[in-house]
Amino acid sequence: EKLPIAFYNNRAVGVNRATWSSFIGLVVRNPQICSFRSRRWKSKSRSELEHMWAALTEYFYNPNMIDYKHHTLIHMRERWNKWRSVLYHQYAKTCGSQEEALKNKPDAVANKE
Repeated sequence: EKLPIAFYNNRAVGVNRATWSSFIGLVVRNPQICSFRSRRWKSKSRSELEHMWAALTEYFYNPNMIDYKHHTLIHMRERWNKWRSVLYHQYAKTCGSQEEALKNKPDAVANKE
């Protein structure tokens, strides 16, 4: 059963707002849904954005959900950028060279990435 989500001024409100925001964080950090190979959010394909949106709408319901798609994708972009920044500071910036950085990668990153 889908969780009801309410919006006010394009922000999630109500009892499921924290679950909504947490789920967005899970979606943008999941390499199966949102690849982190791209360096910029704008370079993400339309199908990748649609896949992320579909992951959200699979678990949440609002009769006017499509009206909030644009602002939700903006929120996803912000969360993705913050997560990429954390990855950079934890895994790349601490290394002296690019070779070291490639060896020091998160467990969630596949070898090909």
